[in-house]
Amino acid sequence: MSTMHDVRPPFPSGWQTLDITPHELDLAHTLPVGQTFLWHRQPVPSPSLTGYSKVEEKPFVKQEDPSSMEEEPTEEWSRAVRDPPRVLLLRQSPTTIYYTSISTTAAPSTAPVDREYLLDLFNIDITAHHGSLTDVYHAWAAQDPALFGKAWGKGEVPRGVRVLRQDPWECLISTHFSEPLMTLPAPGYALTSSSDEEPTPYITYHLFPRPLDLLPTSADDGKDPLEELETTLRGLGFGYRAGFISSSLNSLISAHGAREERSAHWSSHIHCRKLKEKQWRI
Repeated sequence: MSTMHDVRPPFPSGWQTLDITPHELDLAHTLPVGQTFLWHRQPVPSPSLTGYSKVEEKPFVKQEDPSSMEEEPTEEWSRAVRDPPRVLLLRQSPTTIYYTSISTTAAPSTAPVDREYLLDLFNIDITAHHGSLTDVYHAWAAQDPALFGKAWGKGEVPRGVRVLRQDPWECLISTHFSEPLMTLPAPGYALTSSSDEEPTPYITYHLFPRPLDLLPTSADDGKDPLEELETTLRGLGFGYRAGFISSSLNSLISAHGAREERSAHWSSHIHCRKLKEKQWRI
């Protein structure tokens, strides 16, 4: 996906909303904490700005009570997503998550698709079925008093933390980046970009590669493409994790074949399985 120079829709009139508070979903407590690595975090740009200026990624910072937050969103989160390819943008206020998307083509509105994607990604419907995320916290604490430790009694449990329901392939590969020393997003960005990409003052968005996208398009005669992939990943700074990624891809190919539609079917099939069946297979 190319660098975006499109103007964002006017805020807030051109954005859609999810009426959900930071107690139920806090983007700062969910997106930058080691589950996913392709969300960009930056201050809300001025209305006159086109494109996406590069800014320093912020570390995880515990948020204060929502009553002390600014009424207007001060941060914007963005990443590239598929079906259709677009850049999804999020902003959060004390009462609402605003969302919109920008496409590289003159496609119809993706607002319904965006909403479905967010509800699924953040497991909104699952917690709503149990009342609220706060109700889920209380139920967990009652069943396992040691779960939250001393933080529960002191009221210091971070609010709005959610487990993401990611694409299975992206989730699998992201686990290789989730160790303490790998909580920076750089490896995820390296996996989606090319080594010969020209520097730019803007954020360049890339879709997370599908399984077979990682294989070299033209391998040397007699050279194993998976070995070539591992060599390439080591050159990008993945270290020993390069072997984990190539091994994961090898397992997928061995089970489902080296055809893109087969691997894509595996990903969507796993994503749609019932929770108990997923747990059994894991």
